[in-house]
Amino acid sequence: MEEDQAKSSFEGKAEKIADELKVTLPASGSPLPLRLIALFTLIGGLSIIGSLFADIVRPPSNTPHFYFLRIIVGLLAIFISYEIIEKSRLAIWLYGVIVIVGLFINPIVSVLPGLVLVYFIFQRHQFKSSIIDQFLLNLLTKFKR
Repeated sequence: MEEDQAKSSFEGKAEKIADELKVTLPASGSPLPLRLIALFTLIGGLSIIGSLFADIVRPPSNTPHFYFLRIIVGLLAIFISYEIIEKSRLAIWLYGVIVIVGLFINPIVSVLPGLVLVYFIFQRHQFKSSIIDQFLLNLLTKFKR
């Protein structure tokens, strides 16, 4: 009972702050953690793409494929935030890809997306099945025969 009151109090405070700052949190029917994850994923994707404009002033010594990789990751983050708002399990699959790739590139930084992935797995009942779910289900039924 107290837990529900504390949770609703926290959500009420977050809504009040968002109203004061004139920030509209995405997917108003979703739980607050999902909405915040979608918001921060969107901001992260936009900042990755936006950081390319800073390279106009001072280009890094990296090769051109580095720019392409940053564009892909930024667009992927924006797409994931859209899928979270739409409550599609494709967001869970794509977050899993980010965590796996992140473990190879920078294991320390991939801890936060890993925790988000764990949260998504526990909240997967709130998401609709995606193309990947349907494909895996069809694949499993073919092997079952």
